[in-house]
Parts: sequence; structure tokens; C-alpha cells
Amino acid sequence: MEENPQQEYEKTSPQVVSFPSTIAGSKNKPKRSRGIIAILGVIIIVVVGGFLLLKFTGGSGSEDASPTPTTQGLSTFATPEPSEATPAPESKSKADVVIEVLNGTGKAGDAGIAKTKLEGLGYEQITTSNADSQEETITTITYDRELDDANIDAITSAIKEAFSEVKVKKASLSGGVDARIVTGPRIGADTSKATTSPSPTSIPTPTSSPGTSPSPSPTGN
Repeated sequence: MEENPQQEYEKTSPQVVSFPSTIAGSKNKPKRSRGIIAILGVIIIVVVGGFLLLKFTGGSGSEDASPTPTTQGLSTFATPEPSEATPAPESKSKADVVIEVLNGTGKAGDAGIAKTKLEGLGYEQITTSNADSQEETITTITYDRELDDANIDAITSAIKEAFSEVKVKKASLSGGVDARIVTGPRIGADTSKATTSPSPTSIPTPTSSPGTSPSPSPTGN
């Protein structure tokens, strides 16, 4: 039995399968797109509005917050006042300067030479004595801290004219003394110590012991 061509076509032609869920989803896509666009629009509006609000409020706040420089505000960083310099001692009259000269070499006349030099400059209150040590190798001048530089320079120059090596220092002197001088060797003085030669020892002279004189020997007839 021969088949009808139309029936054969119907048998071989593919059947269309419907997908209800997909079609229904495709119908809902426009609604979802409109919802997403609406949400993005709201977000953009919020962001832009917040930025503009921050700009205007922040700008005005920054203008108000900028401080006006004042002297009080700078007082924290003010430079410290320079410390006052120690005032120089008042110049003292030479007649009022008290000087003590101590002989430190043991050689007679050393303290007197220093006194004569100072008296020639106009100093009057000068006392002389012997130092505890008589073996000083340099002349030491100790000035009181309150003595002025003019008197210090004058006394030092006078002592240097007579003594070979002079050392100067400052201290707080007691007893109202303004300058204490311990003399060392004079210029051109012989610093070698004199040595004494030992005296020769005496040799005792032998003495004869007392005894009887020898009797003469007998002679033969």
C-alpha cells in the first residue's frame, strides 16, 4: 500500500516543543530592566546630592574654621628671651686692692721683688710672707672671682716682668684678699740647688801606752 506524500511529510517534519517558563520569563524582562534602572537612578541621585551637600556645607565650614592668626596663638612658639649676661665686676681702685705675696722658693728677696713691682703701679695693701712649700718651680697668681679685669691684667703684667713662668687662675679667696701670689724662680735666677761637699773625716793619731822603759842590756867585761 502506497503512503500519501503528505502523510509522509507530516511524519518526518519536526514537531515544535513549547517552553512556557521561558516565554513567561521573557515577558518579565522589561519589568526587571525598568526596576534596575530605577534603582541606579536613585543611587546616582543620592550620590550626587550628597556630594553637592558636602561641598557646600564643607566649604562654608572650612571658611569658618580657618583661624585668624593672633599674638596669643603664637605665644606657644615664642622664642625664649636671651639669658642676661653675668655683669662684669666693678672696677676697684688700686689703693683698695689687697695683695698677698708668698715666697715659694726660699730665696731671700723674692717676695720683696714682687712687692716693689706692684707698689710701682700704685698698689698699697701688700703683705709678704713665706709659702708652705719652698720648692715652687713656677709663680702662681690666684685672683678672687670678684676682682675686675683691669687690675688682673696690671698685676699679671708686673709679675711677668720679674718672674720666669707665671700661671694665673681664679678662685673664691677668703680674708678679703683680692690676689695671692706664690713666687717661683725669678728671671735669670739660678734654679740649681746648691750641694754641700762632705767634710773629710779626721784620722785619729795613735798614742803610745804608758810602760816601763827598757833596761839596758848588760855588757861584758
